Amino acid sequence: MSWFSNLFASKRVMPTSLCDENFDAQVLKSDRLTLVDFWSPGCAPCKQLEDVIIGIASDKAETVKVCELNITDGMQIAARYGVRGTPTVIYF
Repeated sequence: MSWFSNLFASKRVMPTSLCDENFDAQVLKSDRLTLVDFWSPGCAPCKQLEDVIIGIASDKAETVKVCELNITDGMQIAARYGVRGTPTVIYF
């Protein structure tokens, strides 16, 4: 990216990473609408969706909390919400 593009580019905000241990604190106790992207390694559609999720996190940082949960790190949470395939996106 050129210096001119960097000058006017919006700041990229990365989604908050979740696991079984921090899910309740980060999502259920959040005071904002929270989007959770359930993904898995090696999932081609998950990789395609990643730029969209980062875009939402960047564009809506003040109003929406955007998180991601690798289902291998959050098997209990994925099971709790009935996630049977990836990608799955749920609003809380």
